[in-house]
Amino acid sequence: MSKESEIGELVNKEIITLIGIGVTIIIGLLNLEASKSNRFISSINAERLKWINNVREVFSQFNKNCYIYANAVIDARHDNGEEVTEEEAKKAEHTFQEILYYLDLIKLYTNPTEILSAKLYLAIDDMVNELKEQDFNTEKYGKIKENIHYYQQVILKAEWKRMKEEAKLGRELDDKEINEIFKSTSIQIDKQRYSKFLKEKFESQVNEE
Repeated sequence: MSKESEIGELVNKEIITLIGIGVTIIIGLLNLEASKSNRFISSINAERLKWINNVREVFSQFNKNCYIYANAVIDARHDNGEEVTEEEAKKAEHTFQEILYYLDLIKLYTNPTEILSAKLYLAIDDMVNELKEQDFNTEKYGKIKENIHYYQQVILKAEWKRMKEEAKLGRELDDKEINEIFKSTSIQIDKQRYSKFLKEKFESQVNEE
């Protein structure tokens, strides 16, 4: 083999080695970036899971206290005009204060700019107003309660879906993707309620985008 051929072979080997090193470095950097991204998403999802559990508990406590207070009102109505005792009145007032406490927590935990949260606020305000009505309407109370449960279910289930999707993609979802999850979840849980209470809002939001 001529000297020129030997030199050429050495140069080729060096080039191949350098290319191999370069590829290794690139793969290492990509893996490092992916690892950072996965850790970031894992950290966010850990906090989001904690948030979901907290919100579920707050929803549950609000619903429970509304149920207790409504039944106290109904029982008082059916007591044949007997005067409510001081103890019963104090118990009812305490329950109502619990309702207001959990109402505030709901508003602190959720985002007023989101369609579902805004609708939930209106429904829980309607609930509180109805519970304090002198002429308490059990049928109206029942309808408001069902709407509240619907909004609560959509919020919790949509946030769970969002968390799983972000874990799968390894990134945070953008606003359009998040809205699509909330929309599809709203339809999946109750298409009739979606059409009645949410469809117009979601469609106008799409037009604005």
